[in-house]
Amino acid sequence: MAFTIMPTSSSMACLVLFCLVNILHFALFYRIISHWHGDVHRRVTLPATIKDSCITAISATASASTTAAGNPRADRAWTVYAHRLPHTTQPDRVFHTLFRHDDASVWLDSARENDRQSRFSLMGSCQSTTGFKVEYRLARKQIDLYRHTGTGMQRQTDTLSATDTFWDWTSRLLGQFRDVPLAFMDGASGCCDSDEASRPVFDFATGLVGYFGYEMKEEALPGYERPAGMLAREDGPDAAFLFLDRFVSIDYATGTTWLVGLVCHDAAAGATTVPPHTSAASMPLPHVGMSMEAYRQWIEETARQLAQTCSSSSALVSSSSLASPHAEVVADTCDAYIRKIERAQSLIRDGESYELCLTTQVTGQLPRPLAHCADDTARPWTTLDFYRQLRHDNPAPYAAYLNLGSALCIASASPERFLRVSREGIVQMRPIKGTLKRQRTCCCGRGCVATGDETTGRPIDPPCARERDAALAHALSIDTKERGENLMIVDLIRNDLARICPPHTVRVPQLMTVETYETVHQMVTTVEGRLKDTVDAVKALQCCFPPGSMTGAPKLRSVQLLEQLEDHRPRGIYSGCLGYLSINGSADFNVVIRTVVMRDGQAITIGAGGAITILSDPMEEWREAITKADAVLPRR
Repeated sequence: MAFTIMPTSSSMACLVLFCLVNILHFALFYRIISHWHGDVHRRVTLPATIKDSCITAISATASASTTAAGNPRADRAWTVYAHRLPHTTQPDRVFHTLFRHDDASVWLDSARENDRQSRFSLMGSCQSTTGFKVEYRLARKQIDLYRHTGTGMQRQTDTLSATDTFWDWTSRLLGQFRDVPLAFMDGASGCCDSDEASRPVFDFATGLVGYFGYEMKEEALPGYERPAGMLAREDGPDAAFLFLDRFVSIDYATGTTWLVGLVCHDAAAGATTVPPHTSAASMPLPHVGMSMEAYRQWIEETARQLAQTCSSSSALVSSSSLASPHAEVVADTCDAYIRKIERAQSLIRDGESYELCLTTQVTGQLPRPLAHCADDTARPWTTLDFYRQLRHDNPAPYAAYLNLGSALCIASASPERFLRVSREGIVQMRPIKGTLKRQRTCCCGRGCVATGDETTGRPIDPPCARERDAALAHALSIDTKERGENLMIVDLIRNDLARICPPHTVRVPQLMTVETYETVHQMVTTVEGRLKDTVDAVKALQCCFPPGSMTGAPKLRSVQLLEQLEDHRPRGIYSGCLGYLSINGSADFNVVIRTVVMRDGQAITIGAGGAITILSDPMEEWREAITKADAVLPRR
């Protein structure tokens, strides 16, 4: 049965009255709101606690908001400015002109200038008072910060907590610069340039340049514990970086030179502390970022020096008279190394590993000590001269010269990219596994000689050598053992990337391609993915460290076995990675191979080795290791 309620006259009157009252309330509310929004002079005062937290947040994130004219907003803490010069010159002349006198300088060098993988060189130093150097020693969990005071380096020291890592500290440091805006300046007018076509395309936008040594695996590799018998490393920091707040970049594709600087608009934001969660949080960081006036002075002075260099007809003094090192000592004798290879193969047969990257070290003394900078008149040759010779003999796409002061210098001719993260979050790794020495001299017995290329000045190998060299490259491409080595590392890297990328984004666009370098042919694979939103560049490096091409598969067990095989001797900088971490979230690191580490300008160390599989020939593996070490020794 349905019930129907019929309204009475009194209830209808109440309903009408109720609607009229609500209409009047809404009209009054609308009038108040309109008056409120119409009063353009009205301002609301927020509580001080809210206001302070908002200001802190804006300073820390430095949002990329810009005005309609394209200029960065002045209320942000930092802006990166890029100034294009109308001229360019050879990178070795640029570095020699600008940085040879500095006691801490870096040069990430695309010495193989026509290589499509690397078209930029960037260089800078820690000579300004608004940059700094940071060193980390793993055994003591000690961080040392150095800033230039104008008369020398001033040091601050602190210690991380037991649960904290240097990777985390680095991530927090760079996190405060996230989304810093970038402005482009025309070289002629010095004004902001809105032409998209003229803007730089390199990823580095100031930040950290340096290395993570192999022993940093202790804070990166899940499940790893340092063995009790592991020898202590006393010859330098386990990680070291320079924070460049200004640098020079050369684009080989366009012939353009850029002067890039980090400008700080807020003095309070430049001198800050690392966010909490670490016992080193109380350490005040040096002021980072220069004033706009200082940036303009720097680009004017740098442009003047480079203009003089371009107009000068004088050539740099050749470093070809650098003598070879003497007293070369290999950590393992031939017999000892072969026994280790055989032991590695026994472990592989037992199912302990699929592949083990066994290494050794070559040490030596240069005939005369080299100066760390050109101001040392007692030493006519410098570590820069040494590197110039190395880049001439072994041009490589991921070469580098790091003069880190403290009697430590690194000269690298690495052909291998460890990991790159673009500004858009695309991560790329390019492992090298498979190496064969090239044929560069006459092999037909008729005494053929090389001719010279009129364009580049480099020698052209005799026809018989070119024919034999091409055959060697083809032989490498179809070698079952070398392809097996490469494929196992590719599988390991795909697994590493699956931890930091959605699995469906991981792909292999280039599989087992042979690339030819100055002294060797190498088999290279490219693996790519897109980082998860929660993973930054530092975390990506940490999760993939150490480089799989320097360990074996599976990674953790292979690392443990290699420490036993290598007599618990630390590898140091060798087998780690070297490159940059930019404040905009990008990164690019090589694998530290084909690299000379110099100490006190005279003692040198070179790491070398190769992947051992069940198919490896022990004597051939020994020869390959010596070939790799020999390739980076000066032979003049």
